[in-house]
Amino acid sequence: AETGGVDEASGLLTALVARGFDRLRDRNWPASWFQLARCAALAGDRDTAARLLEPSHVPTEHCVQVSLATVCLGATDLARAWLLHTCGDLDAAAQGYAAAAEINARVGARSWLVETRCGHARLLVDRDGPGDRMEARRLLGPAVSTAEAIGLRSIEPELARLRDRLDAEPATAPATPAGSRPRFVRTGSMWELDYSGTAVQVPHHRGLTDLAALLARPGQEVPVLELLGTDTRTPAPARGAPALDERARRELRDRLADLDADVSEAEANNDIARATAVREERQRLAEAVARDLGLGGRPRLVGDPVERARKTVSTRIRRAIRVVDGVHPELGRHLDRSVDTGAWCAYRPAEPVTWIT
Repeated sequence: AETGGVDEASGLLTALVARGFDRLRDRNWPASWFQLARCAALAGDRDTAARLLEPSHVPTEHCVQVSLATVCLGATDLARAWLLHTCGDLDAAAQGYAAAAEINARVGARSWLVETRCGHARLLVDRDGPGDRMEARRLLGPAVSTAEAIGLRSIEPELARLRDRLDAEPATAPATPAGSRPRFVRTGSMWELDYSGTAVQVPHHRGLTDLAALLARPGQEVPVLELLGTDTRTPAPARGAPALDERARRELRDRLADLDADVSEAEANNDIARATAVREERQRLAEAVARDLGLGGRPRLVGDPVERARKTVSTRIRRAIRVVDGVHPELGRHLDRSVDTGAWCAYRPAEPVTWIT
């Protein structure tokens, strides 16, 4: 379908759907569902799209993963938006594209973020309501630049078609004030924050200083010891014992394997409720394990100064973002999506932002 053989793909899809989805309901069903949704959208197959939107078929995961996360296909909401778009529910599809963009930007799925923005822009041109064309143009800008940056050539024809559709009937957009730039500046005991045309003030909080340091260095990883004020040039203190010993890690691996087997068994028996419950249990266990592991799956160390700094800095950054969200929700959402915390922290916006700090 993606290479232009839509009629052939549509025939294959129809034959596959006629046999039912049961034989596809294995551990990789979310990925199969995602690809079926993609094909149904490209083929304009409303009947298949409606079937795939049935609650019993839609995956519960936020992101579609293949083979225990060997591959990530980005946000599940993107495929749901494709299906809703195909079925003609444009308002719900628009919400799906927005949700998918937020997740794909947050996890760094750049190619799927381009696909999300492209699909959203296409929907806006199709809907053509007040402000839709202007918003479509806003989405296409970063989509085109990111596609060029990562060499995503396959989407270039679709981006060109969308530009042509927009150029056929120019949209009027208000001019952006010259020289306007977002601000994140401390003045005495207060911080002046200006983003997307809204300016607010908040009292000083140490996490705001951390955020300002990250905003001033977009895309750069900053060690937490630097944010904490520790001299990173001095030798590190002795590091402690692992939070998880080898026996505990082995038992956790065995438990995860058992849960995977339970999911496969439930799906083989078409017990969707049990499969969903087991997947959720596995996700909770995996998240708990992740909290005790560092980069590359290495165990975090008890008494480790880097680990202490990570917890301190991460806590105050997240607390500062909540404070900002309380007075400037749009900026709060932007920071929550764009700031990564850990042993190294970074500000990685989905599209470039130049701050005055």
